[in-house]
Amino acid sequence: MPEVIEPTDLLTAASRSGGVCVLDLDHHGEVTLHPDHVMQTASAFKIAVALEVHCQISAGELALDEQLRFEAERAPLRDGTVEQAVDLMLRLSDNVATNVLLHRVSRDRIMARLSSLGLTHTTVSHDVPTEVNAIIVRLDALARQAGFNDWGEANDLVHAGQHEQIRDRLAAIAVDEQALPHEQLGPTTTARELATLYRMIWLDQAGPPDACAAVRAAASHQELKRLALGFDPASSVRIAGKGGRVPGIVLTDAGVITFPDGRRYAAAVLTRARHAFDGELASYELIGTIAATAIARLRFQ
Repeated sequence: MPEVIEPTDLLTAASRSGGVCVLDLDHHGEVTLHPDHVMQTASAFKIAVALEVHCQISAGELALDEQLRFEAERAPLRDGTVEQAVDLMLRLSDNVATNVLLHRVSRDRIMARLSSLGLTHTTVSHDVPTEVNAIIVRLDALARQAGFNDWGEANDLVHAGQHEQIRDRLAAIAVDEQALPHEQLGPTTTARELATLYRMIWLDQAGPPDACAAVRAAASHQELKRLALGFDPASSVRIAGKGGRVPGIVLTDAGVITFPDGRRYAAAVLTRARHAFDGELASYELIGTIAATAIARLRFQ
């Protein structure tokens, strides 16, 4: 068996906390780390919106070609169809497309479905732009206290390779659970519940089989697959899912990894910085490495 590094060691090295749950879909087995801690999903909650959309389509309450009124945030599209909105939501994490779908199928219906599946700690936004704006206001205030113009300036400097130059100012901004309770950062879940939701979708247990199949297909189009960074591109591993990010604080990814031999693993890796932008750049690969090491344990145990 290859050497497997513990997820807790990987998170500690990156100065982050987190929750991990990896489930073997074809055999009994799981690898977990703090799987029941309630944490932020960031945009990973959007898979639950997609599930409700396709369940209502399956029930004849909604149609893929129904026109919706919206102007996409991350693509040159105005007033697209339900199908186009789902694609934008999962492929590009478009918040405007998400919001129009959320209100079309209703948050109450989404939450009721999640509850019926036993996912009692998983929530979705009430209104995506409103919640995003509230988070931005909160983070801008923290950034100004540390001498930045706003949170975006700190983000830009870190991603421009200047983390070391501003390390002391960033270290003064605590962003852990005590400083910023998870209720202030949008939708929540646990690693176990998010991985379980994917398991149910992949095993046709989250809704009608045709709805689950449609969600599986749509989830395969996400452009930024952090889980993939733990695997050799030549390995022919296939990944479908949905990740999310609150810049400088939260980075997540979740989905299903399918190997050429057909074995499948539902994975949810939720990470959070202790101080602003701790491990920010390393966390993309960190998520993939944690998922890959957990799956290695399951495959070779």
